[in-house]
Amino acid sequence: MRRSFGRTVRGGQALLVLAVIAALIGLKRPREAAPSPAGGPPGAVTTGEQSALVTQVDDGDTITLADGTQVRYLGVDTPESGEPLAREAHEENRRIVEGKRVGIHRGGPDATDRYGRLLALVYAPPVREGGERMLVNAALLRLGLAWVYVAGPEAVEPRFLRLLLEAQRQAIDGRRGVWGLWLRAGGPGDRELVATRFRIHLSDCEEVRGKARRPIVSLESELRAGKSFCRSCRPQAR
Repeated sequence: MRRSFGRTVRGGQALLVLAVIAALIGLKRPREAAPSPAGGPPGAVTTGEQSALVTQVDDGDTITLADGTQVRYLGVDTPESGEPLAREAHEENRRIVEGKRVGIHRGGPDATDRYGRLLALVYAPPVREGGERMLVNAALLRLGLAWVYVAGPEAVEPRFLRLLLEAQRQAIDGRRGVWGLWLRAGGPGDRELVATRFRIHLSDCEEVRGKARRPIVSLESELRAGKSFCRSCRPQAR
């Protein structure tokens, strides 16, 4: 009995030593930070991202990196030069990212637009130490200085698309920025507009010729559902 008890104690001590060694190995192993739709760990570059310095802010939704790469914000569009709030969108974008090192989360391995610009989600550094990073795409939407624009449901990861749509809904609810202009009386009437699968067009837009389309019931409900204005006829600028 005494010999058996001694073996049991020694066996238990050996297991304890092995457990301590395993715990120490686990502590030394680096953990990958998971991407967070809300902004991610403060100051961290998450899996699937690259860190880059912004040397130029081209407009409300486009920046240039130190290596010359142009980045177009994925999933959003902002007013063009000469349109209402274009200058405000440009200035806000500059305030958030100019001269700062940002996180670039590519939309995919071949995520470029027709101009060769990289399509990406862009994370700005925390505003204050210990704070969360800012997803710039969503920040512009929340202020009403941008609207959701996607080529299709597969263009933006579902978790990020939900985040972008929620940011846009907040701006619509508060009639912030462009929404205070477009959803007031005097904008394009609902009867002048038609909807395709992803876009809202003027009824005489060339892009809807030969395509399935329907009259819209409510401009606001279409926008809340994630449809965006056509970039050719730009009904929001009328």
